[in-house]
Amino acid sequence: RNLIVPGIALAALPHFAVDPGMIREAVLTLALPSNAMCTILALRYRKAESEMTSTLFLGNAVSVATVGAFIWLTG
Repeated sequence: RNLIVPGIALAALPHFAVDPGMIREAVLTLALPSNAMCTILALRYRKAESEMTSTLFLGNAVSVATVGAFIWLTG
């Protein structure tokens, strides 16, 4: 998710006459991990807590590299 969605945006948005600054902001926003809500719900309802917290940790750890790569690509 951290690579595919922002990669698609980076490839598709220039074809729609979008301002380069807006493309950069959109791609970097999409590269951020977004699984915190899943972890909150898992802890609240006590379902798949360890899986969701592991996913949150892994997503944040991987995002250091992926966000850095997308900053470099859009810079």
